[in-house]
Amino acid sequence: MRYFYTFCFCIFNLNLFAQRYYERDTSPLADGETVLGGIGLAICFFLGAYLLFKFSDNLDKNRKENSTTSNIGCLGSILGFIGLCCLYPLLHWVEVIGLSIFYLGIIFIIGIVVLLIVVEIIKSFFK
Repeated sequence: MRYFYTFCFCIFNLNLFAQRYYERDTSPLADGETVLGGIGLAICFFLGAYLLFKFSDNLDKNRKENSTTSNIGCLGSILGFIGLCCLYPLLHWVEVIGLSIFYLGIIFIIGIVVLLIVVEIIKSFFK
């Protein structure tokens, strides 16, 4: 029974692994203007978040013990998150580049294995 469960576990994992590589890319690749615009907006939002964080630090240093504090740091966090959302079109480009490098690595490894097999076959013929 243990071997049956091991067999079923291996079969189910192979099925899940195979489904990972189905073609699911239905969204087109973002063009350069969209990505550059997103990067520009992200830089502006990150700069604003940085300035608000610095302003919040200065307020905290200058405040008295019993005074109320300003929550400008929270606004900086929100601006930083919006800047991160502006980088979404760039994420698709990074994914495509990563998958291309991954597939080239697989092709390279298969090529090395085939080359080693061919070398071993040639060695066996010349013995």
